[in-house]
Amino acid sequence: MPLSCVHYVSNRGARQERAANQAPLAASQEVPPHHPKGQGKMFVVPVLFHLTAAIFVALLFLGSALIAGWTLARFERMGPRTLTGALLASVVALALLKGLPQLIDGVYASGVPAARVVIAFGLALPTFTYFFVASGWFLRAVLGMLTPRP
Repeated sequence: MPLSCVHYVSNRGARQERAANQAPLAASQEVPPHHPKGQGKMFVVPVLFHLTAAIFVALLFLGSALIAGWTLARFERMGPRTLTGALLASVVALALLKGLPQLIDGVYASGVPAARVVIAFGLALPTFTYFFVASGWFLRAVLGMLTPRP
């Protein structure tokens, strides 16, 4: 499903290009507000981005990994320091991932408006972020065991 992004472009310099290259814009494409400096009207130029579900999910994973990395770097003292605590956090993260399809079904069944947005940013993003944070805690605990202590 393509997402659309709207660019507002002043027609002050674009009139000559339009006259030379294309037919004039329809009246429905012109936007009533004037240019911020008060010179000329503005018109809308829609730009379409083709974003497939697979690309969106990959970007969601990337975003959650970046948020988790920032969280681990910013809050160094947060989280378990022992291997047992890190394993427990990882088990909780895996349980959340295993229960995510049931949570998604519940959101769809509840009839929440904009259910896809709620699922993507209210369920999936926090769940994946916690999964990556718990993975970071586990790696920190394992590396803490491997490095010699003074």
